[in-house]
Amino acid sequence: MWLLNKETGLTWKIDDPELLRRLQANVQYEEINKPDQQESVEVKADEMKPKTKTNVKRKPS
Repeated sequence: MWLLNKETGLTWKIDDPELLRRLQANVQYEEINKPDQQESVEVKADEMKPKTKTNVKRKPS
C-alpha cells in the first residue's frame, strides 16, 4: 500500500502490516494510489546510512 506524508510530500510503499496500521492512524499520512515511476524513489536501507569522511586534515600540534 502507498502512503503520502502530507508534511514532507514523500510517498512510501508500506508492506509491514503493523507499520501500515500505525501510519493509517496518523493524520499526517494519507493512502494514495501507486505513484508514477517518475515521482517515486526507492531508497535501500544501506543508502540511508550516514557517510563518514576518511580524509580529514588535522593541524600539527
